[in-house]
Amino acid sequence: MGLPGLAQAATTSHTGGTPHSSARASRGLSEAQALAKARSTGKAVQATAETTDSSTLTANPNGTLTLRQTIAPVRKLVHGSWKSLDPTLVRAADGTISPKVSTSSLALSGGGTGAPLAVMRAGSGSLAVSLSSAFTLRTPTLSGATATYHDVLPDVDLAVTAQDTGGFSEVLVVRNATAATNPALTDLNLATKATGVTLASDAAGDITAEDHAGRTVFSATAPTMWDSSRPAANTPKTTDPRTGQTVDRRSGVPLASSPASPGDGARRTSLKAAYHRGHISLSPQRTLLRGKKTVYPVYIDPSFTASGQTDTVQAWAFVDSEWPSTAFYKPATSTPGPLHVGYTDWTSDVSTNRAYFQTSIHSGVWGADDIVSSDISFYENWSASCTKEEVDLYATNPISSSTTWNNQPKHLSLGELDSQTVAHGWSTSCGPADVTFDIHTLMEQAAAGKWSKATFELKAADEGDDLAWKQFSKQATITTTYDHKPNTPTSLTTSPSTSCTAATPTSLGLGDVTLRAGVSDPDGTTSPLTANFTLKNMASNATYTRAINATSGTTASTLYSHTSSSGPFLALTAKTEFAWYLTVTDQDLTSSQSKTCHFYYDPTAPGAPTITPVTSTTSQCSELTDSPSGDSQCTVGTAASFTITDTNTSSAPGSYRYQLNGGNPVSVTAATTSPYTATISLKPTTQTGVLTVTAVGTSGNIGDTYDYRFIAQAPATATTGDLNGDGNADLLTTGGKNSLPAGLWQATGTGSGKINAVARNIGIDGNGVSTTQTATSFTGTEAITGHFFTGSGFNDVLDYGYDTATGAVSGEILRGQGDGTDLQPVDSLPVTNSTGVFALTTTTFNDDGTTTDTTTPATSLATGGSLYNTVNGDASTGYPDLLLLINGSLYDEPSDVGAALYPGADQATDLADYNPYCLAQNTSTSAACTTDWSGWTVTSTLDASGLPELFARDTSTDTSDPSHGQLWYLSPANLQTLTYDSLSNGATDTTLTSVEAATTGWDSVSQPTLQAADVNNDATPDLWTVSSTGTATATAHEMTLSGSTATFTTPTGQALSTDTHDWPLNDYDTTALTADDSASAITLTGTSGVTAPEGGLFDPDVQLDATDHDYLQGGKALDLTKSFTVSVWADPTAYGGAVLSQSGSADSGILLLSTTDGWQFSLNTGAGTAWAFDTVTGGTVHLGTWAHLTATYDKTTGVMNLYVDDVFVATGNHTAPSTGASGNFQLGDALNASARTDYFSGELARARTWTGAVVPPAQPYTPAGYHQAVTPTRILDTRSSSLLTYTSGITAGASTVTSDSVTHLKIAGDTVTTPVSGAPTTVPSTVTAVAVDVTVTAETDHGYVTTYADGTQRPYTSSANFTESTTRTGYQIVPVGNDGKIDLYTHLDTSSGTAALVVDLTGYFTSDATLTGNQTYTPLSSAVRALDTRSSVAHTSLTSTGTVAVGTNFTLQVTGLNGVPGNATAVAVNLAAANAAGTGFLQAYATGYAPSADTSLSFNTGNAIASLSGDVPIGTSGTITISVHSNATAVIADISGYYTTSTTGQKFHTINPTRLVDTRSGLGGSSSPVASLSTYTLSTSTTQQVTAATTPTLAALLTVTGPTGSGYAIAYPTAVGKPATSSVNWGTGDTLANLTLTPTDTNGQISIYNNSDGTVDFIVDCSGYYT
Repeated sequence: MGLPGLAQAATTSHTGGTPHSSARASRGLSEAQALAKARSTGKAVQATAETTDSSTLTANPNGTLTLRQTIAPVRKLVHGSWKSLDPTLVRAADGTISPKVSTSSLALSGGGTGAPLAVMRAGSGSLAVSLSSAFTLRTPTLSGATATYHDVLPDVDLAVTAQDTGGFSEVLVVRNATAATNPALTDLNLATKATGVTLASDAAGDITAEDHAGRTVFSATAPTMWDSSRPAANTPKTTDPRTGQTVDRRSGVPLASSPASPGDGARRTSLKAAYHRGHISLSPQRTLLRGKKTVYPVYIDPSFTASGQTDTVQAWAFVDSEWPSTAFYKPATSTPGPLHVGYTDWTSDVSTNRAYFQTSIHSGVWGADDIVSSDISFYENWSASCTKEEVDLYATNPISSSTTWNNQPKHLSLGELDSQTVAHGWSTSCGPADVTFDIHTLMEQAAAGKWSKATFELKAADEGDDLAWKQFSKQATITTTYDHKPNTPTSLTTSPSTSCTAATPTSLGLGDVTLRAGVSDPDGTTSPLTANFTLKNMASNATYTRAINATSGTTASTLYSHTSSSGPFLALTAKTEFAWYLTVTDQDLTSSQSKTCHFYYDPTAPGAPTITPVTSTTSQCSELTDSPSGDSQCTVGTAASFTITDTNTSSAPGSYRYQLNGGNPVSVTAATTSPYTATISLKPTTQTGVLTVTAVGTSGNIGDTYDYRFIAQAPATATTGDLNGDGNADLLTTGGKNSLPAGLWQATGTGSGKINAVARNIGIDGNGVSTTQTATSFTGTEAITGHFFTGSGFNDVLDYGYDTATGAVSGEILRGQGDGTDLQPVDSLPVTNSTGVFALTTTTFNDDGTTTDTTTPATSLATGGSLYNTVNGDASTGYPDLLLLINGSLYDEPSDVGAALYPGADQATDLADYNPYCLAQNTSTSAACTTDWSGWTVTSTLDASGLPELFARDTSTDTSDPSHGQLWYLSPANLQTLTYDSLSNGATDTTLTSVEAATTGWDSVSQPTLQAADVNNDATPDLWTVSSTGTATATAHEMTLSGSTATFTTPTGQALSTDTHDWPLNDYDTTALTADDSASAITLTGTSGVTAPEGGLFDPDVQLDATDHDYLQGGKALDLTKSFTVSVWADPTAYGGAVLSQSGSADSGILLLSTTDGWQFSLNTGAGTAWAFDTVTGGTVHLGTWAHLTATYDKTTGVMNLYVDDVFVATGNHTAPSTGASGNFQLGDALNASARTDYFSGELARARTWTGAVVPPAQPYTPAGYHQAVTPTRILDTRSSSLLTYTSGITAGASTVTSDSVTHLKIAGDTVTTPVSGAPTTVPSTVTAVAVDVTVTAETDHGYVTTYADGTQRPYTSSANFTESTTRTGYQIVPVGNDGKIDLYTHLDTSSGTAALVVDLTGYFTSDATLTGNQTYTPLSSAVRALDTRSSVAHTSLTSTGTVAVGTNFTLQVTGLNGVPGNATAVAVNLAAANAAGTGFLQAYATGYAPSADTSLSFNTGNAIASLSGDVPIGTSGTITISVHSNATAVIADISGYYTTSTTGQKFHTINPTRLVDTRSGLGGSSSPVASLSTYTLSTSTTQQVTAATTPTLAALLTVTGPTGSGYAIAYPTAVGKPATSSVNWGTGDTLANLTLTPTDTNGQISIYNNSDGTVDFIVDCSGYYT
């Protein structure tokens, strides 16, 4: 054995684990499991899973391991269990004969002709050996391991003895001299048939069979032969106690020869064998076979060995001085004769013997730092006497087939390892036994040097003393007990993250610091290790040590609290450097010290920043305090810039985090020098905007916040009654009546007579009149909409109230936000002189000379539009008149030019003193009807000219009243007549021809509340009514006018869904410690530490501090056995706190937590009696910034969803318990094991619950987007540095995008080429969405890409799915963030995975309606197949069907066919490739405008694959061009719609990307795969999560996964029917996605057909819609 560094050690092929690749048991205890069990039981435990054919491993209670290794195999793994080797021969069913258990396969002939004598099999090789035809094989007799074939030649037997390794010895027994003369014995020829091995012979007569790797699989050492000569008669003899044979008393050699071995006096010789062309030949020595001195029988023994193990270093040898040049070397798997040690002179054969054993060193001991013990045992089965004689053990260089007496291996420098004075085997008084030697010293060196093998020599101490002669068996056993010191700790990390050895250490901000490191023990122990952490303050040299228990293979961690008085951080006042490292100990040994890491700890935080608008004449958002009138030069949807500075000298900011209206925060880097400037650009989204900016220190500390309020103009004037910007009138009604909770409730209209029944309390913060600013301030008031603030733009709300108790009259104008979100009373304006505006005051002169003023307030009001100015011939100002019922008369009070300015009711025009019934009666009958308007109410909407369309009804139920319950309609013409007559005649009319809309049923009991609106967009006024029979129900009454006849169509009413509980938390009473529930009657009670800060985004809200154990609680608010929804606004300042919970008897039933991994939504699996939850986690928790959280649970489907900032971020499944946790509802903490825990630090606002209803966040209505077509432009290719212009943080390379990374990609400002003359050549800031082809390539694993707007939470959706080493392209329409960017999140299934991304921009959408080149979309009523080159090339420039050759550019006629008109400018075409010859891609573009680089579809061989090209510009002669690259393929094209320059088509609206359907989980209604040839239908309620518009076209990404057969899916409007097209194609097992542009039918439904022969799961994600 060579010492470390020598060639022998260096050439080992072993790299760990066992020393050879022997089979292991598939089950059993691992090393780690055995160590754990040994420690727990206090007993040694075998690691059965580590057992091999020649070794066992035992775990000891003290954590050490004992390895027992034999030189030769002793067992075999049979059907998962270890069996001891047993060469006993048994007959098989096919007649062959084999050993019971052998390491390799051996089959012997059962007799007869044709079959070989023996077939050996090992590994992938086999060797068959056959006798020549002169030999006859009869059925053998079996005895143990020997099969005897009698009379194979006359008087010649063949004894074949099996070895336990699968080899065999074949001994010809020549019984007499006559038999010896048989010519067949003169030259023996054995025929061979080798498979998978090559045979060869050497000069010594050895035969080897090697495989292709050069490994010896079979071998045959040089044959021997012997006769039956007996020893001298005086030879001392005895009986071998082991075998019962008579043996030489001195040597133990049998006196008589046998097929097993020569006798003590036998004459013997070695023969040479040779191999040539399939034959092994050998010639017996003639003088021994037929000599005069020969004593018969004569035995001729060629033996064959199968290598039963792949470890070729296992071997044995002995050397004999009598045979100085003869090698006696055999692999350990062979069956050697006895190994002799010492000197013998008892016969004429005087000789000295030495024995060698060679074994591998098990890699388990490599690197062991403590060899506790190691010994080797040899089995001595004979000695010259029972007198103990010394035998010595040495370590030598390796042995080989060339080892002889003259070529002995040299001793290593270790010298004599050990010696033993023993005598075993001579008689029963000193029977055979193991002789054990200490090899501790050698094993230490072997472990340190990772030796692959060791060779041992047994040598008599006195080689001149024949009594020192000994005989050993081939087997030897090494037993080593060892221990490794723990590995040096690795993977040192911290939380928050730092760079361990950066030249400038990472700075950590205020907070706890966790140190982590990977700890392991080479022994794989699961026993407790101890990780010894040291943290050192480099300024003060103070050290903080921790001893942490850990287990091998895990990460040890320790947390240093920033609030601990004895910790390292609390006392710090300045940025301080720290160093840290660790060691690991087991019970005995200590690892080397880890590397030393450094970081800075910074306890300081910056102050509040300053925000100033960037000066601009067109887009400057001044702060509201600087512009109290609300004048603004910035516009919703148009980018405005702001400059942020911070002059704080104590702690400079490193960045600023900003939010617009509480949306997802965006970070921007601050300048490195004072005043640390940063400039941001954003697009206002509402009329009243709140820009919240928080300074963040260079170390990440969250500093102070500034809330900057500003006003933005509307980009256009909203239509009458539209509060959310979708062009449809909305229902608006005050609460506190009709079973509606207090507030101002809005239900958005759909334009089809329906509403979104989930109502929103946009008046939750009050109307600006009440000092408490709560929703109750709307109780008893009337609210109408109009352009009250600016005369144009968004619709505002005027709320009028009269307090009957005090006589106070109030009027407040609240700015409409434009998107339907909550009104902001802080920015409201009171109507100037409200009493004068809304009431008439009459003065009575009393007899005593005094006067009495009587104020009569209005009893009903409505918008008067531009009635007064129109009648007077003046231009409309946009500020609406007020139609008032005061003191029984109808008045028109004109508006002044200005917000909240009216001349007063005493200046109003008295339009009519008689009610409509009387006016009509007087007109038709000349009856003197004089009944006034007392008991009547009015409501109005405006026509296209801004004139009022008025409904008036008599609320009376008194049947004696002739007009009770009547409804009348006064047209704009009617009202103009009344106004004109009043103004010109100075008197009110007593007659009028108006329309009696209904004769009865409109009293205040039947119809408590009315609102006029054009509910179905037919330019005819209609009515909404809100009634209540326990639940508020909204009903549309669609009016049709025919002359003077009005008829109403009244669809089924819709029950308004309002929250069950609503705690605005803006009314928290810090004295009473209570917060009221505006929707019900559960008051929350807080602890004494809860405060109510003012001036922030929510003004005020509640603030809690975990260190003070703050919380609020009330009674049960949720029934957790049913469907429900909860939502809350949260601004955490620390991780880990429970935002809300509801308690069970011992544990929470629901939890909403802020964690470092994201927001966590958990539902208890029971009634809250145990801490057992179903949990989903998603989104990102940003400390110090607001997040809007919504959690829903649908009992029917078992689906639980989580939304953060209205973005769908997580989903999972939960089975509702039969009994849910029904204890207190809590804000700010949780319950665990009956103890409060998880206290929340931060601010909370607007907590709401819905019981029995799943209410996902409403998608905000976004501005209409006009499409702009461009020539496909490559804007990103991570493989090329020149195509990284619009992103940052990526290094160009073949595959450099890492798993779970986000690529930020700029869109606004990108340079593009357009086929439209005069269209923009850069993407404008008004971009709302972008159409891109996203290609993923060079992936190292499976994964997906999610695209979404920058500055928003990442949605739980996918945009493109891919597999390893493929190229996939997907067309996507991606919302663009407020900052003009999109994000691409790349996930691969392995954390170290990488990919390359390519993005081609094919079009975009802009909210600027004035741009040249604007287009709108028209979907086809049903998608059409325009091309399939497999069957037709009509309307193309191709000349033949089939696959299209690589390099072909061909045109496809689009216009004038398939419903696409001649004026179409772009087309939505779904491309598919089929029968592809290889990997390639397609390009689609406007004919005449070839792109420089673009990928529309990537394809591979195999199944067809599709990708939408949703906006291909149409070029020359109404055609598009499709080009084929890299490989030929058939091309298929389906058209789903087209674009034109008309403004009447559908425009695109972005939404937060949302998952609508997932049949794997039940999301969308079904939790089963879709069956073959079956349809899945998206319900109306599902599509209306996106929009309630009539027949919108959804941009829906359809993903298929888990298909059990190949096929395709078709998405189509349900009622239209299935077209002959495809939306996405797949093969068995694929996961593929493709965008579809699919309209809903008139019922709001879309169907997806599974056209395959197997089941498939569908997933549908939506990012926007056309309407």
